[in-house]
Amino acid sequence: MFDFEVTNCDNRPDISDAQFFRRMTGYANFSQLDIDIISNITGKTQINGNWTLVNDKINLNMSGDLSLNETWQNLLPSTCYMCQTDGCYGEDFVPILDYFIIPQFLIIVIYFLLLFGLKVYKKPSIKRRIGIPYTSLLILGIMLTFTGLSRTCVGFWYSVSLFCFFWWVTIYGTTIVRFYYLRNLYSLIVMFPKREKLLKMLASQKAGLLVTVVLTFPISHLLNLTSVYYFVNESKIAADVYRPIILLAAILILWIFCGLCLLLDLFLQRKNMLKGGGIRKFFFFDDPFYFRVDLISTFIPLFIGILTGIENSVVSSSNVETIQNLSIFTGIFNTLLCLSFVQISGGNVLLIEIYKMITKRKEMSKLDWDQELKNADLLVLLKEYCEKEFSSENYEFYIKLKSLQGRKFVKFKELQEIEAEFIRNYSKYEVNLPFTCRRKFYSLLEKCEAESQIEFDLVWRCVETDLLLNLQDTFNRLQQTSTYSKWLSVQNLKKTNNI
Repeated sequence: MFDFEVTNCDNRPDISDAQFFRRMTGYANFSQLDIDIISNITGKTQINGNWTLVNDKINLNMSGDLSLNETWQNLLPSTCYMCQTDGCYGEDFVPILDYFIIPQFLIIVIYFLLLFGLKVYKKPSIKRRIGIPYTSLLILGIMLTFTGLSRTCVGFWYSVSLFCFFWWVTIYGTTIVRFYYLRNLYSLIVMFPKREKLLKMLASQKAGLLVTVVLTFPISHLLNLTSVYYFVNESKIAADVYRPIILLAAILILWIFCGLCLLLDLFLQRKNMLKGGGIRKFFFFDDPFYFRVDLISTFIPLFIGILTGIENSVVSSSNVETIQNLSIFTGIFNTLLCLSFVQISGGNVLLIEIYKMITKRKEMSKLDWDQELKNADLLVLLKEYCEKEFSSENYEFYIKLKSLQGRKFVKFKELQEIEAEFIRNYSKYEVNLPFTCRRKFYSLLEKCEAESQIEFDLVWRCVETDLLLNLQDTFNRLQQTSTYSKWLSVQNLKKTNNI
């Protein structure tokens, strides 16, 4: 049963008018037929009903069609509603909050302009994140539901906002899991040698896209079943309390997960940190993709979210005039939330990459980089950096070929080992080589099988260009680290003193 009593302008006029329309359509009626239906569904042969309330309100039932004037008289006047816009949805709102979508929109537009305009999206630090750098579009969708748009249909738009947030959280969480999986891939291959091909397949970019973006889509729909609350509860005030609680709970769970990952990382790397490099090496040299920077930054949206929740609770308990005066702070907090989410969704990496572009040396070392690699200390440094960047295959292949460089011929068995370890699909150190290079290599392998050996120069010329390009990309990024700068300064000092 609904409350059919007509309220006044100060007591939720929208509910009074809504109940009147329901009574006109018979939505509020409850007959013997309804009792029979319930009996059939529940399987009970006898159901007792209390008709006291129905009999008390029986005089309110509609016996016939009402005229337009009679209908108009039963509705409260439009002056009861707050209609500062062309559309009036029956819920009070704060129009000034809608203006804050402008800076929020600009934050996301500027982010994407820099991401694509400076071609940062091509950087390995962005590529390794797969879908995360593009989830700022989901953040924009969430921010839109904090405007007056949500008043058109609270259940639908609030449900959309939760779905967008759940999808963002699941993409973020699965990408972090994938990051640590890649960091420990070689250890897993050693532990499970019979599952090497499967482990390599799971590490591929396609598998990463499937797990972090595609599969998280239906998972987010399952998590979004919490939105059913909006469709069974018609109170927007209750919905405005429920949604922040769910959002804060989700970001808290993500922050705890990220915090545990970071603490475990610190524990496992404690010996390396004590040996030298400290925090700076931990966050940058040991992590060329800057995931650890993002992990520690997840505290920012959580902190702002808590402040926003406190501010909203204070505002909601105030009178109308105070709400209007304090609404600007709600808009500011929402904008800061938008900025913090964009920051951990690729903004941190974008700023770091831009900084590296600005501070990049105009003059690199005059020595050819391939010649520099003859330095034993630099080789150790490059090996360590390749491991952190998940590109050990290029280094290992380079070292393998260098070990054979002093010989004129390579035996068929040795070339077979190279193919099995570096060229074959899903091999332990599969090197990213183009199709033409692979085809040429297998032609050399067939020739070597027929002749039992082949000239080393033929093998080297086959892979040299592509291998060195891959390795040079990694080496160029190594040159931008503070660790390389220290090594270079030591080399210059030795050269100056003829050491």
